[in-house]
Amino acid sequence: MVIECVCCDTRIDSKNYRPFHGIAMRLFVSARTNLYLRDSGSICNACRMSYLKWRNNTEFISVLNRLEEEEPNESMMGIDDKDDDGNNEYVTAAPSNDPIDTNVVTLPLNISVSSHHHCVVCRENVNSTCTVSDEDRDLLFMQSNIFIPKGSRCCPDHVVDGRLINDNLNKIRPRDIMQTSFSATDILTWLGKFRNHYNSIRYFDFDPPFSMSESDCYNLTGISKANFDHLVKLLADSNIKNSSNRSFRNAVGLFLTKPRLGISNKVLTTIFQFSNSQAVSRTLAAVRQAMLTHFVPHYLGFNHISRQEVIDNHSSPLATQLLTDKLNTVVLVIDGTYLYIQVRNVLTIL
Repeated sequence: MVIECVCCDTRIDSKNYRPFHGIAMRLFVSARTNLYLRDSGSICNACRMSYLKWRNNTEFISVLNRLEEEEPNESMMGIDDKDDDGNNEYVTAAPSNDPIDTNVVTLPLNISVSSHHHCVVCRENVNSTCTVSDEDRDLLFMQSNIFIPKGSRCCPDHVVDGRLINDNLNKIRPRDIMQTSFSATDILTWLGKFRNHYNSIRYFDFDPPFSMSESDCYNLTGISKANFDHLVKLLADSNIKNSSNRSFRNAVGLFLTKPRLGISNKVLTTIFQFSNSQAVSRTLAAVRQAMLTHFVPHYLGFNHISRQEVIDNHSSPLATQLLTDKLNTVVLVIDGTYLYIQVRNVLTIL
């Protein structure tokens, strides 16, 4: 059984936990977490040492001693304490406008594998400090109703840039059904996450975790998902920034979709959920300039490759044997079908 600290929610080794009891300790934990406290539980050594340090504070020790002597259900109002001048002072609890979590609901949840020694995706033994991000935990719970406990580990091969690859995220399966308690604050937090997730959904989304299928990515952009990620890394140093209309990755996806499908900016405005077609035009211009600066010099033109690289990697043995008797010669075959002279011709440059 997994033992978690009631104060910091970290997992506790079977040799390093202490029982959670006493009104003073409950007061300490409640002040730190501001959450509903269970009647029983365990506390880790680190939190217990923090509690003891707070417990031995001379400013509170007399009050805490009196609290522990009284019955647990007695009121904490009207406790006598002494100030620095030695005068008795009547202490009352200050009113608070913060909501108190007194309502708790218990729900059965599909829980994935949760271990520091097993991968949550493939369930193989893993000796890695790579943990599943909070974004992936929330996304899987909202999409597949599978809850990944915080701190769960995974293999480094399943992660790119701190996020689980979408295919690996979909491979996660529940291991057990566990009754889990949610306070009112927890439910409000999850409602906010669901709302933000719904508002961020786009028809075509190139942002992580890049849930678009391989075929959809190729149909829209003409390149694979791996090539798209490579292109994004090449343009990472450009001046394109995230804006209210689109993210950097969606801007690149928009630029590749435009020539691939040949559709108008008005249609792209609807597909990519831009505010207007002028924003689409500005985005296309920004990405085009970034491509000219960071992509074209490395992959297009005579300057992006050396003569020896052409000979070693891009010369056909058949063309070399047919068109020249020198091995160290560059052979370029250029099709001149649509030249101005309107005569089909093949120009050979040795």
